[in-house]
This record gives sequence, structure tokens and C-alpha cells, in this order.
Amino acid sequence: MIILLIILAALIIGRLLGGDPRSLGLLRLRGEGVLVVALAGQFLLPRLAQEFGLDSHAQYWLWMIPAFLVVGTALLNLDVNGMNLMALGVALNALVISVNFGMPISRTAAHIAGVQDMIPVIESARGLYFVAGAHTPLMVLADVLPVPGPTYVRTIVSVGDMLLFVGVAVLLITTMLGQSRERGRGLVRDEEF
Repeated sequence: MIILLIILAALIIGRLLGGDPRSLGLLRLRGEGVLVVALAGQFLLPRLAQEFGLDSHAQYWLWMIPAFLVVGTALLNLDVNGMNLMALGVALNALVISVNFGMPISRTAAHIAGVQDMIPVIESARGLYFVAGAHTPLMVLADVLPVPGPTYVRTIVSVGDMLLFVGVAVLLITTMLGQSRERGRGLVRDEEF
């Protein structure tokens, strides 16, 4: 849900800055079909695997394969504002998930965010997510950042998630402003290509 709020906020900010939402339809990315399918797969496939009772190994690979595709596609589009942040965010998530064979979740962050009810569910399911222990590696990259607020917003995110969210916002806003691509140090308007 939080990514939808990020997208909505970016669209509103882009519009307030004088951007045109119709410009989003003009953005062309290398491998954009792969990117859309991989992003959707990264969010949906592990959840579907868990719903269908597939083990944590299946959930792991159903997250990692789309993650590699997202990073690869983002790297093909580094000239597009925000794609570098998206690539780095997903890569950091992939790193912590690779090392731990799943995404660790901070028990403390869950309590601060008000989502402590999910802890017993995560502990019993042992899917892609697991509650971190005292010696879980790379905790700084895990889901340790609480997002408190209304029920529909409450969650725990990682540094990688935050970079991904900022990257998406930058991509949307700069595209609406007609400045989605970088050349050298400055922004250039898309119609110059």
C-alpha cells in the first residue's frame, strides 16, 4: 500500500510543480516490458507462493529472479532520473535477502509501527520474511524502519525500500516535468532526444 501512496504523492507534487501527467505516457525505457513484469512479479509471486503453501526456497527464488531483472533493466536505463536509486534499492534488498535466505524483520520496528500482530504469523509461516535474531547479518539493510500511522500505511521498510520509493518518485516527477533523462550534470528536456 505504501508504494501506491508514494506514487500518488509523486503525481501530486509533479502536478504542483507544473508537470503534465500525460508526459508519463511518453517515457520510453529500455526493456520496459521486462521491468513492469519483474516489478509486479517481485511483489506478487512470493505472496502467491506463500498462499499456495510453497516453501521458503520457492518464495526466495520467486523474489530473487524478478529482483535481478529489475536491477538489470534499471542499469540499462541509468540515464533516466531515479533509475539509479531504484537499482540500488532493489540490489540492497537482494543482498540482505541473499545473505539471510530471506528478509529479516525487526521485532522492535514492528512494535513501533504498530504491526506487532504480524510477528506470530511470520514466525509460524517462515516464508520469505522472518523475525531477526540477535546475530542476523546485515540488519542495517533489513526491514528495520518502522512506518507508523493509519492502519493502511503501517509497515516496516528497509533502506533498499526507501531508495526504491525515492527512485520511483524522482522518475515520476521528472518525467512529468519533461526532464526524465540526464546528460552530463544537468537535466535536459525529453524532447531534445
